[in-house]
Amino acid sequence: MKRVAIFAHYDGDAVIDEYVLYYLRNLLMVADRILFVSDGALAPTETAKLAGLAELVATGRHGEYDYGSWKRGLSLIGDGIGSWDEIILANDSCYAPVFPFEDAFSRMAGVACDVWGPTGYRDREGLKFLNSYFLVFRRTAFDSADFWEFWSGIRPRVSKDEVVGEYEMGLSRMLLARGYRLATLVPADRDDLPVHGDYARRLMVMHRSPWLKVSLFRDNPMRVPHLGDVLADIDRFYPRRLIDAHQRRLTKEDDPAHYHFWLGAFRWSWRDGRTLRIIGRTRRDRWWKLYVQLFGLTVFAFVLPLARRH
Repeated sequence: MKRVAIFAHYDGDAVIDEYVLYYLRNLLMVADRILFVSDGALAPTETAKLAGLAELVATGRHGEYDYGSWKRGLSLIGDGIGSWDEIILANDSCYAPVFPFEDAFSRMAGVACDVWGPTGYRDREGLKFLNSYFLVFRRTAFDSADFWEFWSGIRPRVSKDEVVGEYEMGLSRMLLARGYRLATLVPADRDDLPVHGDYARRLMVMHRSPWLKVSLFRDNPMRVPHLGDVLADIDRFYPRRLIDAHQRRLTKEDDPAHYHFWLGAFRWSWRDGRTLRIIGRTRRDRWWKLYVQLFGLTVFAFVLPLARRH
């Protein structure tokens, strides 16, 4: 199975971080060739880090987010596309691999599909779209006019929300509408859990998923409680020092306050689509405003004082 990977990179400090190099080094376990595209200018000292790991395709701001970087990588492959069995699209939004990439590819080898990714979004009617931090296209998908038509339409967008709506969801909608089969590594009965929340504690370990979102540690958007403890668990599978060093550069803190929430965001779902959520909010690490979200309506519940955990 011959695979080419296109890796989309962006860093506000124009750095190729150590966690990215670790990702690339392990990606070579499942890819024969890696094309590296950065949405930003990189100094020669940075691009030199790619020696032996990836071929630099392009640097410089293009404003098309990851999809623009993937488009540039695909254009380089061009007519040589026929020599590959699978195309991998990856980006630097994850720490990986927490578990070996080889295991994930081995498990998906027997799944009848044209495109797969780690996770996606489902409703009662089935899988609606794949999350695009890692996508694998088989020949049945990329050796078609549909595939290339989509990439030719990539243009600059002003926000990440536009990219998600038009490209992440749009790509899956196009594929499904034209009869392509999509699949996820994480089973359907667990795929509705938040990537940022239960994924860290449950999905990652239960299903040996190699990817862990950078934004979990940068922002903790799902208010995962005791995130520092999660880091300690991860250290058994992935070098925690890479996460600590990267997060220290991003947050300018050794021990960010969002590592120490006592309560998180909880969700219960019914088969008919109803959802109950309890959402915690904090102010100065001392007060939790608790809300209950029932059937889409958020209602204030109460305020609870909590001391920050040290």
